[in-house]
Amino acid sequence: MSKTDEPSAVPGADESRPEVTTSGARKVGTPRAVTGAATGTATGAVTGAVTGTAATPRGGGVAVEPDARTDREPQADERVEGDAGDPASDSVETVDAQQWEDLEEWDDDGAGTWDDRVHAVAPPPKSRRQKRKEWRQSEKARRYAARRSVRFPIFTRSVLLWVLLFAMVGMATGGSAAFFWAHFNTQINELREQTKDFDKRSQEAQGAIDAMRNQAISDINQQIKPIAPYIAESRTIQLAQLFSQYVWFVTTLDEEGRPSVGTAFPVTTDDTSTLMVTSLNTVRASSVTPAPEIELHKTLGTAQDSMKATVVNYDANRDLALLQVQRGGMPVLDWATDEQQSQALGLRMFPVSGFGGAGASLTSGVISDQNAAGFLHNATIGNQTQGGPIVTADAKVLGVASLKYFPLGFDPGETHFSVSINQLCLDLLECGGGSRRAKETKKPPAPAKPPGK
Repeated sequence: MSKTDEPSAVPGADESRPEVTTSGARKVGTPRAVTGAATGTATGAVTGAVTGTAATPRGGGVAVEPDARTDREPQADERVEGDAGDPASDSVETVDAQQWEDLEEWDDDGAGTWDDRVHAVAPPPKSRRQKRKEWRQSEKARRYAARRSVRFPIFTRSVLLWVLLFAMVGMATGGSAAFFWAHFNTQINELREQTKDFDKRSQEAQGAIDAMRNQAISDINQQIKPIAPYIAESRTIQLAQLFSQYVWFVTTLDEEGRPSVGTAFPVTTDDTSTLMVTSLNTVRASSVTPAPEIELHKTLGTAQDSMKATVVNYDANRDLALLQVQRGGMPVLDWATDEQQSQALGLRMFPVSGFGGAGASLTSGVISDQNAAGFLHNATIGNQTQGGPIVTADAKVLGVASLKYFPLGFDPGETHFSVSINQLCLDLLECGGGSRRAKETKKPPAPAKPPGK
């Protein structure tokens, strides 16, 4: 059948037959016309069979909506009518001659009415707005699906990577901790091994240190021995005020009524009284009755103190007298030991006087001779010093200063003899058991001192 022939009427058709256009295609007057190209090329597939199968036209594909009777889905290669770029999609819907021939053949078979054929071939047209909306929705769905298809694998790989990273860090940390713990335990064990005999070694070390210290002190003492007396002399003289509490200045009268002075110091004391030693040459006149008073004085700056004393015993051969005062609890100097007294030769010594603004004053000298009667020294002795203690640099009493003690029977001149402190226990004191007390022996009055003495 040619393109110019009129198609036969379709039984039961309620719409007019399509007209053939000048371009060789027939115009479809139904609103569901099939979209065709004005140039005669096919733009869509024709659904022609009653069975619901799609007939593929020779000019191209036509997008077909599903048939209401067969529920046929459009094929993948069928194009939706009204595609962009189709100038006829918004105005006239055309079908080319070959498509009309296929439709007429289908109509000759008596498979259905004209509306059925048109409905099967041409879906309803869509506007540009609908097309853009559908395109945006489909693009959005495509992009969303693409993102989901990529996101979860990336996330999964990221999680696995972080898990692996944390596992490696944990393993490294655990290994390091284990290494340091083992190293720490090793050091602890070594320390325990080194310190298990710490007490024994510390005692040995302490003994070695003490031995070295003693040896060092001995070496130092040997080195400074030539100058030690001079060092001690200046230091002791400057500290005279430390002896002020131990010595008292004695004033009385001699046989001719002239003032007689000297120094006394305590040797023993109790709660009510104190025994003191001085030179007999100072209190000789007080050994007879009637006797002049004996007064003891102490000056400490502007403070003055005094008290009365009496003679309770004396030793004329050694120029010693024992006084008693009614005051207890007085401080007493320590005596040098027997060993110190026996090794006093060459020792620096200091006679102490109770006279002075500081309450005491000192001179110094060296012991140049020593025997059983006492020792000879070159320290300066004045009237105010006789009867006072002679002390060492460490404030131990060696003897009693005297101007009238001549154990060899003559006056030694510039030097002086002094009696050792332990000789007080021969005639004046009872010493023993750590205590001292006056002997009960009564002495006759002391002989008068020779003229010119």
